[in-house]
Amino acid sequence: CTRWGNCLGSTGRVVCLWRSAIARGEPIRVTDPEMTRFWLTLDQAAAFALWALGVMRGGELFVPVLPAMWLGDLAEALAPGHPQQRIGLRAGGEKHHEVLLTEEEGTRTVAAGEDAWVVNPAIHSWRADPPWTGDPWPAGAIYRSDLVTRLRSRGRDADHERAGDGTPR
Repeated sequence: CTRWGNCLGSTGRVVCLWRSAIARGEPIRVTDPEMTRFWLTLDQAAAFALWALGVMRGGELFVPVLPAMWLGDLAEALAPGHPQQRIGLRAGGEKHHEVLLTEEEGTRTVAAGEDAWVVNPAIHSWRADPPWTGDPWPAGAIYRSDLVTRLRSRGRDADHERAGDGTPR
């Protein structure tokens, strides 16, 4: 199983909706400019899925190391100077920041090289071989989009380029 962020260029995603609004001369509707999301391209998603298929043992979860971006910066990068309309969080639990690994999952998570994390299954009685091994996930950490290295538009100052040192917290 794989888990990742938003795929840039996929049909029906925010970038497609915003491009349509720009073409109609309408403001870009942004939930909250300070909301963060993880991003990868369609090619990156396909390559990651194929890699995971090739190395999986069964029951584990693969999570790529990804950058994140403020939605306001994404809108500005897509259409510099174009008006933005803040619409607020949708009812029903929309998250301000995306979480790819929870603290509980972190207790079973190890590095798979420099570009991915593997969450070992909680139960793996069908296997005799040991679970994935590697550098353990930092104790008590979560992998959340406001706590990682961010992509940014040219309009942000340097203090906002990183949410710290890029280490999961």
